[in-house]
Amino acid sequence: MTESELRVVAVDEHPLTLLGIEHATLLASRHGARPMRLVGAAPTVADLDPQRHRAHVAVLGLRLLDGSSLADNVVALRASGAEVLVQSDGQHVALMAEAVGAGARGIVFKHQPAEHFLAAVTAVGSGDSYLSVELATLLHTSRTTRPTLTAREIEVLTLLYQGLVSKQVARQLELAESTVKEHLKRIRSKYAALGRPVKTRIELLQRAVEDGYVDASVPRGQVPRGTTGSTTLR
Repeated sequence: MTESELRVVAVDEHPLTLLGIEHATLLASRHGARPMRLVGAAPTVADLDPQRHRAHVAVLGLRLLDGSSLADNVVALRASGAEVLVQSDGQHVALMAEAVGAGARGIVFKHQPAEHFLAAVTAVGSGDSYLSVELATLLHTSRTTRPTLTAREIEVLTLLYQGLVSKQVARQLELAESTVKEHLKRIRSKYAALGRPVKTRIELLQRAVEDGYVDASVPRGQVPRGTTGSTTLR
């Protein structure tokens, strides 16, 4: 290993994405980027070995299989000594804003050519940021208009998005139905306070998807990752 070689770890729920990252690091010298090497890859941050996988840069996916908090993942990776570069599909602006707010130094889009990815890793590994002016402005706007929801409020929204009604959500989370309705009332109040009032439940769920609180990729009727209570939906 040369002195200037960047050590990289990758965390993503898609094996093909991890393979692509490894391939890109092997081609770094061909593209004039700083030499780099993938020293670890895992589907979740918890699966990384902090002793074996010490790195300068951690490439992190927005959503992971264990349903872990993006902000918590960024903080954990930075605590291990790595600077964080987030990979995104270009959607879920609110989640990207959350990552930057937690300390991620850059964001690179999965549809961009390998040269962009390598430039991002090099910049972040050198202590610089990798954000365009347009993206930085967009993320700042998102942070100022996204409400802060509790874990329980997010669970309620997720189950509603899966097609459950309030009574079923209450049964799933082992709560009183009145408590579920109170959570929804508080969520609406938080949106209204930010100048984004919601009039219907459908509109509320659309906002939750836009802001990254609900994972729209989970098929309706399937128990979402990280929810508690019974696994039987009726």
